[in-house]
Amino acid sequence: MYEREFDENGNLLVEYQYNGDGELSFVTENEYDSRGNLTFLSLSRANGEVLRIEKNEYDEHGELISSFLDNSPDDPGEDETLTTYENQYDTYGNLAYQVVFENGVIRKAFTYETRPVSEPGGDPDLVPPTPAQTLSGSEPVSSQNQSSQPEGSTSTGAQSGELTGSSHGLTGVKFAIEEIQAKEGFVDRYSGFPCGGLVEVDGGEWFLALYERNTSEGYVVYYSLYDLRGNGLVEPVCQELFTPVGGNGGKVGIYQDKEGVFYLMEESRSSTGQTVYTSYSFLPFAQDGPTVNGSYFGSSEVNCDKGTGVYIIGDTKTDESGLQEFLGRFTPVCSMDILGNYVGNVVTFEDFLAG
Repeated sequence: MYEREFDENGNLLVEYQYNGDGELSFVTENEYDSRGNLTFLSLSRANGEVLRIEKNEYDEHGELISSFLDNSPDDPGEDETLTTYENQYDTYGNLAYQVVFENGVIRKAFTYETRPVSEPGGDPDLVPPTPAQTLSGSEPVSSQNQSSQPEGSTSTGAQSGELTGSSHGLTGVKFAIEEIQAKEGFVDRYSGFPCGGLVEVDGGEWFLALYERNTSEGYVVYYSLYDLRGNGLVEPVCQELFTPVGGNGGKVGIYQDKEGVFYLMEESRSSTGQTVYTSYSFLPFAQDGPTVNGSYFGSSEVNCDKGTGVYIIGDTKTDESGLQEFLGRFTPVCSMDILGNYVGNVVTFEDFLAG
């Protein structure tokens, strides 16, 4: 059970976590800058023992430039991680390129594209939002031929195929799908997949898509999130989800908690022998898209043969019921996997474009 305190801007200041007996277990305290960016976080036990400290710094654009994480505050120099970010911006002030360093070592690099409508490939018809309309899409996925699904899969029924949104949002979806189809190695091998969902988040529309690419490492399932609020096509998230071999799997979606906060949810599953590892991440939406600030993570590692498991929320061990209680805090607004299991306003690329 959780109890939370917020400031006048809706930022989470304090979170109290209680165990099944109603006793206080953990306290999380947050601090923010004038833009609402998380600058300080501390996680403590009920007795005051500090378990984790996080300190963040941002540039004038509001993007992270450093994040210091200490998972052993009582043991200086141990289990400390300093993540730094080198950010480059285009002439309009949009983030164009980012390099991520972890303790001085390059870990990731991201390229962002903002496509003005006046440039080739832009959308000359992307207009300010208008009242919602509907484009026809697919029939219910449960009617699809299951033999066209990946080996071992079954289709368990899904949303019927009408994507609802403003003309602005639906036009943006069309151009987002066409951009994904133009990505190197894009493939369309199965019914019910690739697919995508259109969701209104805090007054603006976002398109979340799930698709597959044939890379040098083989087939890989990806997801992309497009910001359709402006007069251009912005893709703040393009991420590998899993490699579709063995018992691997996953799901993506946009979820909401009881306070009305929206999150980008990623569930990724992999297996080795009889052991299945599943990770969950919930990244809250900020002004420019999902952010690690205020995010939540959970995981399970279950041995199906022995019937044993290790369950973790953040960096704290729990049990299976504790993990399920954690996951139950979030409700899907839309979600999708490669088997055609949909929740919310989701259709396949093929059926959307055919409509």
